[in-house]
Amino acid sequence: MTVNFFASLLQILLGITTESYVLNSFLNYESRKGKWRLSAVLISAFFLVTGSYLCFDFETFDLMVEAIILLSFTLSPYILFRCGKKLTFALFGLTFCGLMDFVVFSITSVFVKLSAVQSTLVYCGLYAVVLFLCYIIIRKKSIIIPDKFLEQIPLPVYGVIYIASLATFYSITENSDPEYYSDVGNALMLISVVLVVVCISYAFYKFSSLVREQKETEKSLELQLKHYEDMVIKNRDIRGFRHDYKNNLISLRSLIDAGKTAEAIEYIDGLHDNLMVAQSRFSTGNYLADAILNDKAAKAEKSGIEVDFSGSIPQSGITNNDLCTVLSNTLDNAIRGSEGVEKARIKVVGNETSTGFVLNVSNPVIDNIRIKNNEVKTSKADKENHGFGIALVKKTAKDYNGFVELSCENNVFKIQVGFILKGEENEKD
Repeated sequence: MTVNFFASLLQILLGITTESYVLNSFLNYESRKGKWRLSAVLISAFFLVTGSYLCFDFETFDLMVEAIILLSFTLSPYILFRCGKKLTFALFGLTFCGLMDFVVFSITSVFVKLSAVQSTLVYCGLYAVVLFLCYIIIRKKSIIIPDKFLEQIPLPVYGVIYIASLATFYSITENSDPEYYSDVGNALMLISVVLVVVCISYAFYKFSSLVREQKETEKSLELQLKHYEDMVIKNRDIRGFRHDYKNNLISLRSLIDAGKTAEAIEYIDGLHDNLMVAQSRFSTGNYLADAILNDKAAKAEKSGIEVDFSGSIPQSGITNNDLCTVLSNTLDNAIRGSEGVEKARIKVVGNETSTGFVLNVSNPVIDNIRIKNNEVKTSKADKENHGFGIALVKKTAKDYNGFVELSCENNVFKIQVGFILKGEENEKD
């Protein structure tokens, strides 16, 4: 039994290590601060196994170890890493444990009888294979894992994997008690089939919804970009008008001399409209950014909100479409978040360097917003006000090897977006 005790401790240690490596290095989940967390998990597992070893007989000890392993795999991800959904990490730990048990049991089932030490060695070999495969994939970058990958997997999928593993487990052990294990295995297999159908239906629904939303978003961005590009053209036209001021006066004088008063008034109105359209409150160094800021500031003023800008925005290194995505969405979120705040003022700051660009947008809010894992984690209204479009901003920043940071202190919500500017040869027109 002493050998079983050390074998169990080794299995738990290697299991938690493998699971942590998969989450951190392979799936890119950020570790929580404090090295004491891992130590606490391992020490807790040690005392639980030791207590079971001292208090129970051989068979009970084996059952307790299985329970401790399952508990360790389920709770460790949440304790050690930052996650968006607690349930997702718990289900991942449960599924990971079930898969490892299933693989080991499938391998050992071909042998007549294996000791606890031999079974532990099989576990160790399996963990080593998992670590090696993850390491090779990471080094060769043959697979790109999206951010928060586990949260994107529908919850029923975890149930399908776990139940399918159990069903296969009972099917393999049918030889020892055909009547009992056959019934259990068939029931679990039926449940897994039903869940597979549900998962496929859900995946199809989600895929269709995402495609539809993506098309609507792309269409909206195209319309916004066209609108702002038209504003840029009008700005250029009015700059041409200023250079052609003398010719416009000659035209007006000719109409008046010819007695065409109505035509002269219409001509003046047209010039006035062009001047009003082209009048710009902002000078960022980027004509498209000027147009976006002017348009959003006009909308903000209708709600009694002011928009201030300082700094500069680069003319190259970021495409018009991407600049429109980032600037429009951050300003729209800021305007929605500022509604209801008396004398609200949105501050926009652009910091440009030779290779990078950082955009800071801050706005007042009525109540402080809780940010967790760089996401809005409070009421539905806050998520709608500040969460809308942030996913697009994050995706755009990632395309430029950049970052997005959210914060909220003293009733001021801030979003900081960083870019590594692209060379002209890499720009997408």
